[in-house]
Amino acid sequence: MARQLRSEAVRAPEEIIAAYESASERLLRFRMMARRRGEARETPILEAEIRLKQAEYFLKRFQELDLEQRSLDGSVHATAGGGMSTHLHGTADVLKAHGEAFYYFASRARDALEAIHDCDLKFDPVGVRNVRNHMLEHPGSRHGVMVSWWQYDCPEGLILAPGSTMGQGRFTDKGLYPNAQEFIEKLNAKLNALPVS
Repeated sequence: MARQLRSEAVRAPEEIIAAYESASERLLRFRMMARRRGEARETPILEAEIRLKQAEYFLKRFQELDLEQRSLDGSVHATAGGGMSTHLHGTADVLKAHGEAFYYFASRARDALEAIHDCDLKFDPVGVRNVRNHMLEHPGSRHGVMVSWWQYDCPEGLILAPGSTMGQGRFTDKGLYPNAQEFIEKLNAKLNALPVS
């Protein structure tokens, strides 16, 4: 049974992952069309396809690890730095690493999509962009946040620096699942407009 998310608009993790799988299939069909036509854009499409599959892998693996952790102890609501056992610190670190990897590859997928010529595949996944830029890549900047604590075993999947704001209160991490959903919904809106035949 899916856990209830804070926002009713956020879908279950399985649905979000399925949307990534669908987007990857759409990109594959688009690349095959470019190949048949002998178009030079096949290589950038392949790069975007690979990066999207990598993001999908880390999102799916995060969910598997999260479910596994909760099956061991469904009562844990952990943040790093608290009075947790070594096992929980290890779990927290592994979950955080998978979540961060998702953000990295999703951002790389977006960059690769924008590099495809003669297509309007530009989109702004605000949650992914802000977490990647302000929490992972540039935490020491004026608008950045150093992530020394995080929350997992929550409906949002993973929240980096819960309660923190970046850019003078303009951004708070909504969580891995809401950010992943925003990304894939915006991408699918662009992909649905592509020719595939």
